[in-house]
Amino acid sequence: MMLLDEAGLIEAKILKSNSGDGAIAMALARRLTWQGHEFLDKIRDPSMWGKIQAKVKEKRLDLTFDAIKAAAGALINAALS
Repeated sequence: MMLLDEAGLIEAKILKSNSGDGAIAMALARRLTWQGHEFLDKIRDPSMWGKIQAKVKEKRLDLTFDAIKAAAGALINAALS
């Protein structure tokens, strides 16, 4: 949840433990952000998700969040053109 919060996909309350090692004691997701909704809308359709994976693989990129967002955006723009 901490990574989703850092990526701006959710708003979360992250409580770290007092052990000093940076461990998370508790994480509470408050809500999905606008960016989170847009991301899920882009990858919701299984056929679109397959196309995104193929596009990222074709470009020999790692399946990172940024690569997925870029590929989804490009495929959607191409479909609208």
